[in-house]
Amino acid sequence: MHLRSVSIHYSRLHSSSEIIKRYAGGQPLAVWLKHWFSKNKKYGSRDRKQISALCYSYYRLGKWAQSATGESEEKLLIAQLLCNTDETPMLAELKPDWLPVAGATTAEKIRFLQNRGIRISESAFFPWSDWLSDGIDAGAFSGSLLQQPDLFIRIRPGHTTAVKRLLEESGVSFQMLSEYCVSLPNSTDIRKWISVNKEAVIQDYNSQRIASFLQEVTTDASNTWDCCAASGGKSILAMDTLKNPKLTVSDIRSSILANLKKRFAEAGITRYQSLQVNLEQPPARIDNAPFDLIICDAPCTGSGTWGRTPEQLYFFDEKTITDFSRLQQTIAGNASAFLKHGGYFLYITCSVFRDENETVVHQLQERHGLELLRMEVLKGYDKRADTMFGALFVKR
Repeated sequence: MHLRSVSIHYSRLHSSSEIIKRYAGGQPLAVWLKHWFSKNKKYGSRDRKQISALCYSYYRLGKWAQSATGESEEKLLIAQLLCNTDETPMLAELKPDWLPVAGATTAEKIRFLQNRGIRISESAFFPWSDWLSDGIDAGAFSGSLLQQPDLFIRIRPGHTTAVKRLLEESGVSFQMLSEYCVSLPNSTDIRKWISVNKEAVIQDYNSQRIASFLQEVTTDASNTWDCCAASGGKSILAMDTLKNPKLTVSDIRSSILANLKKRFAEAGITRYQSLQVNLEQPPARIDNAPFDLIICDAPCTGSGTWGRTPEQLYFFDEKTITDFSRLQQTIAGNASAFLKHGGYFLYITCSVFRDENETVVHQLQERHGLELLRMEVLKGYDKRADTMFGALFVKR
């Protein structure tokens, strides 16, 4: 062993362990780490990168990392093995006897660790298999949480040729998954080459596939309401998929709507009205109602995106599933009151849990007179993408 490199690795393990002890999950890990490093300026850029990667890998072990006995430094090394597809310098120096399985499958790595007395399993990372929506492969989903998903962009209409040329000239590695969908390494800084929101939007693969639901809207959808608009990604998708609808966007948070307006300006979208609306209570009125189409991208656990935010997996409290399900039923039910007869209602979550998906669909059918046309889990765990859920209804 090289003593200096061993010392560096142990130093990074110790720093990562200290961060894990202090971080309580109250804000996104990326934001917290930025503040941490700004207050602890002894770390160089390489240290910051390696320590951040170690922390993210640790949280990918989910509930096992939280409940298993042992020192966090040892768990960090286990995360290094499980979350990388090849050997790392840290493993080569500190765990050379683990290197024969560095390129093995997750199942093989777990068996290797079990044979060394480490009580670990894939189900221990994500112990809620019985709560999943129908058709989700629990093992494949939990295994996918060990890897960072790819970056996806959606090329906006009229910009395909220009964006492809810019990507080719940049030398960045990319893959065209369709005429409009591009997959790139997650660390790609796409803003260096492309005018984001104008030429292309940063949007996960399965968020882009929501367009297939919009394409099933067979009647005029010129009057559309995105009732939980957040940053406006689904609204821009609707503008690009439908025939330039008159758009109403709303959210409960004024700060989010301010960000949406900035994004719309970059996207060149001017034909819309913005409203601050709290759908936890039935609104007395909504301007421009009744609507031909209502898009309800409801607040949820975000469990389908935990590959990007593994700290949420680690700190997750299963009681929140019931809380979100109730909130979703309330929001979707209150919004559906402003749908015209013959209009369409599109319910979306980025959750993998049945109570946030099929349960809400059942309630919308039973209590609000909506007829289900299509319901689908958009699986991303085999595509290095997020997993989402969509259900399209019509009001008869």
